[in-house]
Amino acid sequence: MPFSVRITVRGYELDTQGHLNSAVYHQYGEHARWEYLKAAGVTTDKLLASGVGPVQLEATIKFFRELRGGDEVDVTCEFSPRAG
Repeated sequence: MPFSVRITVRGYELDTQGHLNSAVYHQYGEHARWEYLKAAGVTTDKLLASGVGPVQLEATIKFFRELRGGDEVDVTCEFSPRAG
């Protein structure tokens, strides 16, 4: 089941054209992933103690429109178990 977190675009994340820098989209995905874990009660300490952690195998970004400072965007992520 997908998890969603709302993020407000900050001015320092913009490129020289005033759009959200393309690399920041990936950072938003990482933020959503860690918020998902936090909401599920999984802390960094628990992950370190268990010796396991989530691995990102794929990242997909769908651009619906440009983002500018102050815009809000919902970022979703989903975990799926993979064996081997």
